[in-house]
Amino acid sequence: MKTTQIKILELIRKNPKITIKTISTNLKISQYSVQSHIRTLKTMGLVERVGAPTTGHWAFKTGEVMIGSDTDAVIVGNANVNQTQAMILKFMRENSKITARAIAERIKITPRSVQSHIRVLKTIKLVERVGSPRTGYWIVKTEEVMIGSDTDAVIVGNVNVTQTQAMILEFIRKDSKITARAIAERIKISPRCAQSHIQILKAIGVVDRVGSPRTGYWVVKTEEVIIGFNDRC
Repeated sequence: MKTTQIKILELIRKNPKITIKTISTNLKISQYSVQSHIRTLKTMGLVERVGAPTTGHWAFKTGEVMIGSDTDAVIVGNANVNQTQAMILKFMRENSKITARAIAERIKITPRSVQSHIRVLKTIKLVERVGSPRTGYWIVKTEEVMIGSDTDAVIVGNVNVTQTQAMILEFIRKDSKITARAIAERIKISPRCAQSHIQILKAIGVVDRVGSPRTGYWVVKTEEVIIGFNDRC
């Protein structure tokens, strides 16, 4: 689902009688574009029009909501979010008082970007803020986090990762002292890309580094790896 469609759902949820024109004004897009997005949302079964166009209202369906990209999808409970959003949920579960700035530092993105992802997670009701911004805390409303892609699903224990990430886990399991550069050479990706995948695996608790970068070793925290389709950076 596109970001614009998420915003439309949020506007409809807040005001079931909102008009196409008002949505268009709020989002600064044409009415034709709004109608196109709404047709998609209706086809997906996420929203429905009840009554006449002028006097009726929108029915917001809170069943399954698919949020994320086709190449970076993540299943969280009944929702499909992207990897960054799944990582944010994981950090919130581990520390309910974590700040957007602290999350940004761990994921290596801007605090503004984190806030944007959190707004999406709040919209699809996966996370809720209780109390004030400074002294409150987060409530994560799902226990299951599956990270991966719609087109390259891989199950590792109870975590869903990409095929490249599953291959990295296999290399690490066979050689606990293997370097990111060696992994990159074997998978035919850049060392930077390998580091990025390893960072995700560490963030979701599937792999851990013990000791220093030069003399330490890897620990894989799952035995089961089921590899799906191809995946590249």
